[in-house]
Amino acid sequence: QDLKTKLDAESADRSFLSEQLGSSESALQSESLLARSAEVMASDEASHAQRCMTELAASCAKIQDVSAKLAVENTGRSRLSEQLGSAQEALRSESALARSAESQASEESL
Repeated sequence: QDLKTKLDAESADRSFLSEQLGSSESALQSESLLARSAEVMASDEASHAQRCMTELAASCAKIQDVSAKLAVENTGRSRLSEQLGSAQEALRSESALARSAESQASEESL
């Protein structure tokens, strides 16, 4: 009778442990699926981040190109402004000379 009780107890222990093992295996499979899903999501996020970085680099290159073109235009404008200033100064000098010549001519005619 004592041996039968021990065998029954061991059988019950085995059943309990078998159920626990089944639950643990099921939980492990679920965790494994979750881990694979997280890996796929991380890979997708990394791809998206790479695309964003590529687009950002292209935008930066465009900005630098426009900035360089603006710098060239500004240099051209500065040169034109200097030339305009010189032309205006020359025109003022010519006007002063013309007035002086008129004045002399007027005095000589008197």
